[in-house]
Amino acid sequence: MNTANIPSVELAVRKRIVIGRSVECDLVDDHCFVSRKHVSVTLLEDGRVELTDLDSSNGTSWRTGSDPFRRLDSRATIILDGDADICLGGIESRYYRLAGKTLKRGGGLEIRFNNVEIRAGGFGLWKKKENVLLGGSGETLIPRGSFTVAIGTSGGGKSLLMNAVSETLGSGYRTGGISLFPVTKTGSGEGGIRFVPQDDAVPAELTVEQVMQFAAELRLAKQPLKKRNEIIDDVLRQTGLSDARGIEVAKLSGGQRKRVSVAVDLLDYPQLLILDEPTSGLDAETELSLLQLMKDISRREGITVVCVTHSLTACDLADQIIVIGKKNGIAASCIRFAGTRDEILAAAGVTEMRGVYPLIAAPPKHAESKSSGRTGPLRQWNTIFRRSWAKLWGDKSTFGLTLAIPVVLGILVGLSQRDHGDSLSPYFFLVLSALWIGMSLTIRELIVERRIYVRDKKAGLKPSAYLVGKLAYAANVSIVQVFLLYLPACVCLTAGNVTTTAFGNVEPSPLIDVFGRSGPHGTALVVLFGVLFGGNMLGLIGSVLARTEQAAVLLQIFFLLPQILVSRIAYSASYTSNPMDWHSGPFSLMRNFFGPLEYGLQRGMDLVSLVFVSRFGVSIMEATSIRHKYTDRSFGGDIAVEWLAFIAVLAFYAVVLRMVFMRNEKRWGLR
Repeated sequence: MNTANIPSVELAVRKRIVIGRSVECDLVDDHCFVSRKHVSVTLLEDGRVELTDLDSSNGTSWRTGSDPFRRLDSRATIILDGDADICLGGIESRYYRLAGKTLKRGGGLEIRFNNVEIRAGGFGLWKKKENVLLGGSGETLIPRGSFTVAIGTSGGGKSLLMNAVSETLGSGYRTGGISLFPVTKTGSGEGGIRFVPQDDAVPAELTVEQVMQFAAELRLAKQPLKKRNEIIDDVLRQTGLSDARGIEVAKLSGGQRKRVSVAVDLLDYPQLLILDEPTSGLDAETELSLLQLMKDISRREGITVVCVTHSLTACDLADQIIVIGKKNGIAASCIRFAGTRDEILAAAGVTEMRGVYPLIAAPPKHAESKSSGRTGPLRQWNTIFRRSWAKLWGDKSTFGLTLAIPVVLGILVGLSQRDHGDSLSPYFFLVLSALWIGMSLTIRELIVERRIYVRDKKAGLKPSAYLVGKLAYAANVSIVQVFLLYLPACVCLTAGNVTTTAFGNVEPSPLIDVFGRSGPHGTALVVLFGVLFGGNMLGLIGSVLARTEQAAVLLQIFFLLPQILVSRIAYSASYTSNPMDWHSGPFSLMRNFFGPLEYGLQRGMDLVSLVFVSRFGVSIMEATSIRHKYTDRSFGGDIAVEWLAFIAVLAFYAVVLRMVFMRNEKRWGLR
């Protein structure tokens, strides 16, 4: 049995496991410090484990509990009685955790604080006065595989320090004095750091099973589907969620939602798991159950778990406690005490943990931080695309409105514009409706998923893959919506629509030539899709720029109103009074920009409209309908120019969206 790329092996199944870089080994580890055949792990008859170095180049070390690592001589053997950590090579090499009869790749990180300092301001384009938010701490160690609790007053710097450890502070901060052993990166994949925020960063519309499946696709994409499902089953069992896998996250209790949030970050066997206020809002029994779960995980998996909390119950369960707060004469917060519960009580001179708080309760000058790999980009954007669809489908009311609104608007446009004959208003209102529908689909998309995005990025999600996935999802929905908008409008514009001529004759409405069976429907559908997709991109731009959903709605109005006010229907008459002489497009009008002064205002408005996708959409639809109705080919060049401009505007929106997204996503830290 070759166990390459499998993070755990059961010794009860395979009595002897050889670890090394060679494909002949039972567990293949391609780390550069690991020898071809590095070490063997053998389960003995009495249940103990024999560890043997196989003449490795960089050596093997081992330890039990929180003791220092001890080196195993070349070709030497040691008998392990109980759980242990095994290190292959130097401090930057591979670690394994022996828990019972299970050998797991990974093991916890050791965090070392030595005169920690966190500063804000004092650098950047507009330099501000630099403030020391946390400093003055001595040497503190969080052992590997321990369950550590960080407590302190509100605003005292607990989350600030843990954000610094997990590198989620965002821009505008400088840190120093924090080192991790072995050296790792938060987004490095297996063996990395995971941060579970106070607010549950999981899609509430999905079931527990769907959340885990999508998360596994991003974190464990190199694993075969069968193995991913086994890992999901194991994690759900560990977190007590096996019976809840078919339930929507929104319908779970607060404690269960927190367990789902933790389960997502256990999928790829992290070395360090940081939880920010995990027990906030939970009752005493649920709080104790969740904390015990965290301690059990640190014991069983060898993961270093750090819990930022105000809970004194957590202190009773912790292997180590660090107390963060103010110190007399020091403006910044610092690590005041560190050690076991008994050691802290003795150092503080109190008899219970609540007595520590008055010693650190000086009001802080600065609040805590409020920061606003595994697979290729193609598979990542495909996962984001399908997850977005699953979220839409899971929220039945939103899904229904997404389909119903285009139908209703199409009917309203058709009924209200039946008597407008050769006017351009039917095209205008169709284009305007498409633009509004497109923006409404995406204007809140990145706001509600911001924390989910930050979390997934730490697990290796590429920003470009996320953005492409969202655009693909929006385009897919837009294809459906454009048909739901256009077809009802055509039916209402043409069904039984007649007009009375000046001589009293009743004739079919001129709109039937355009919106009837023989009309240029292909062009209209493509134009409306382009406008709708342009609205999707404008909505995403607003969603990136806005900090709240209320601000996003205001930005939607800001983006939409100029498209109306600068349109020709708002400030001039239709150009279709002489349809054989069509010159209604922005570029067509600007050809004579230096003509008579009476056209100056109109020409100026056309100049402004060059960045509005709606203006080109209306122009193309109007020109194409006239060309179709009167079979006039004389202005085909004008239509081609308008098409090129239409495509250029969509490309401009895409470039702006990418620039805005890539600039702002770096600032999205976890609170």
